[in-house]
Amino acid sequence: MKEYQESAKILEAALKLGSDSSGQLLDPSLYNTLGYVHLRMGEFDQALEYFKMATAPEIYKRLSESTRMKIHNNTGFALMLIDRYEEALDEFAKARDMGSQIAVKNIDKVNSLIETQEKQNPDLPGIFAVVIHSTKSIKQLDTLASTLTEKIQKAAPKAKQQELNNPVIYVMNNGMYVITLASNSSYAKARALLAVVKKVIPDAFVSSTTNWELYQIAGAQVPTQEAPGK
Repeated sequence: MKEYQESAKILEAALKLGSDSSGQLLDPSLYNTLGYVHLRMGEFDQALEYFKMATAPEIYKRLSESTRMKIHNNTGFALMLIDRYEEALDEFAKARDMGSQIAVKNIDKVNSLIETQEKQNPDLPGIFAVVIHSTKSIKQLDTLASTLTEKIQKAAPKAKQQELNNPVIYVMNNGMYVITLASNSSYAKARALLAVVKKVIPDAFVSSTTNWELYQIAGAQVPTQEAPGK
C-alpha cells in the first residue's frame, strides 16, 4: 500500500509539471496510470475520476489503442468492485471490441456476479463472504471460528467490528468446512471488509457461497443433510 501511495504522489506531481507551453499534457496516459494506482489502493471514486479524465475527447484522441483498451478495462474493473455491474459491462464491452481477451474474462466474471446476486435468499446470510479458514476436521470447529473472529475484531476499527461479527460455517462439495465472516449481498462490501481481515489472516479471500451447504451460524446449529463427501 505504501508504494502505491508514494507512486500516486510522484504521478500527481508529474501531472502538474508535465505540460507544454500551451498547457497541453505531454503524456496523456498519466491519467490512466494514476487511476490504476488509486484502484489498487481501493480508492475507487478517485480512480474513476482519473479514468474519466482519460476519456475526455482532447485526451482520448491522443492515446494509443492499447492504452484506450486498458482504460476501459480498468474503468470496468473499478465499477465492478463497487457493484455497478451494468456500467462495468459497457466498459468491458468497449475493451473487448478493441481485441482485449482480458475483457472477455471480465465480462464472464460480472455476469457470474449478477447471477449470484439473483440467487440470494433473504433468509440466509449474504452470498458473498470472506473466507478465513478451511479444514476437513469438524473437531472444535465452533471454537476455532470464535477464536479467529475475536482476533480479527480486536485488530479491526470499531466502525467495522459489528460487520465482522457472527462467523458462518459452510460445507463444500468436497467435504471441507469453511469458516467465513462479513456475509454480504454486496461483493463490494465483502471486498472492503477483506482488507481489514487480511491484517490478521493474509491469505483470506472473498468467495461466493451459493454452492456451499450452510452448516452453522454464530454457534447455532443449522439443520442440514449429511455433509457432502462423507
